[in-house]
Amino acid sequence: MSKLEAFIKAGKNESLVVGPVERYLITKSKKSGNSHRWGLYPSEICKTDWCPRQSYYRLSDEPFEEPTTTRSRFPLDKIFAEGNESGRRWQNWLWEMKVLWGEWECLFCKNRWMDNSPDQCPFCRVEGKELLRYKEIPLEDKEHIIVGHADGGLGEFGVLVENKTVGKGTIRIEEPDLLKTHTYQVNNKTVYDLESIWKELRRPFASHMKQGQIYLHMRSEANPEVLFDERIVFVYDFKQDQTTKEFVVRYNPKIIEDILSSCLDIKQSLELKQPPSRPIWASVDNSTCKGCVYMKTCWDINDENIGTITSSNTSKGRTRARKTTPTRATPIQVPEITLELNGLDGHGSDELIRPTNSIHKLLRGPTRSI
Repeated sequence: MSKLEAFIKAGKNESLVVGPVERYLITKSKKSGNSHRWGLYPSEICKTDWCPRQSYYRLSDEPFEEPTTTRSRFPLDKIFAEGNESGRRWQNWLWEMKVLWGEWECLFCKNRWMDNSPDQCPFCRVEGKELLRYKEIPLEDKEHIIVGHADGGLGEFGVLVENKTVGKGTIRIEEPDLLKTHTYQVNNKTVYDLESIWKELRRPFASHMKQGQIYLHMRSEANPEVLFDERIVFVYDFKQDQTTKEFVVRYNPKIIEDILSSCLDIKQSLELKQPPSRPIWASVDNSTCKGCVYMKTCWDINDENIGTITSSNTSKGRTRARKTTPTRATPIQVPEITLELNGLDGHGSDELIRPTNSIHKLLRGPTRSI
């Protein structure tokens, strides 16, 4: 449903809390819709169903329509809020430990600066953590038009930190085959053995792995003159029982070669003002395409020909020498954990991913050689 339809539906809810909050979130999303930085986002380009053509339309300010779906965004808004709250908890703990590096904002004078766990604003000298806000670590790669921010960092040149909450929804999106192998029918009811999946998890999910590599790329490759620690630590919080796992991953540019190539394709398309080709999986019947706000533009659909367009129809778009297909990863298998990611298989993976038991092990100097 459109945001207007969702707003009206929420208004019909006689609840004293849920209905008004849902309407507030819809209004809030409208006001903040254009507040993001211009560019490709790591969380966007690392998805298994990433469509470079959709990214092109977004960066071109192409008019869009809300997807024709009957699902409310309210549950998704709550999921995002829960993930953000989990990240803030870890950031506050690292701040209290005096090891959190990144950008900070003074709520009194509105200035921003890079620092390590400050107690006061260096501009107006106001003191008190309640007047300071952590704005994470802004990152940018102008060559590939990628912008984003890491959740945190341990020291100015130290390890990056990325927090993720893991539940059934996360596993269903990131590793659907893995969830299927741990799904059972008990007394005509579907039961998901999430505890077993969590217990046997040995590495980050594929899209998280790629996202972390993008962050390391933006910090290291975009600033070759600076000596950085080429590691990122993933902190996973399990929603089921709030237990935590941690994985330390080293920089491996081979993992994101195809993604960076697709980013350059989009950059070229923007210069030529011609949309790139659709991914090979795209069709008018594909669930991702159906939920896309640019579906009508992409498939040249208007109100008169809705229902007559088939997967064989083509629309405007230039022929590319290399198809911009989304990078797909072979699902993680449990308990025999393997990962095939752009040519990287399980061999030698211990050199790339290592679990750690103490955050103090990460507070070492840069490991990158020059």
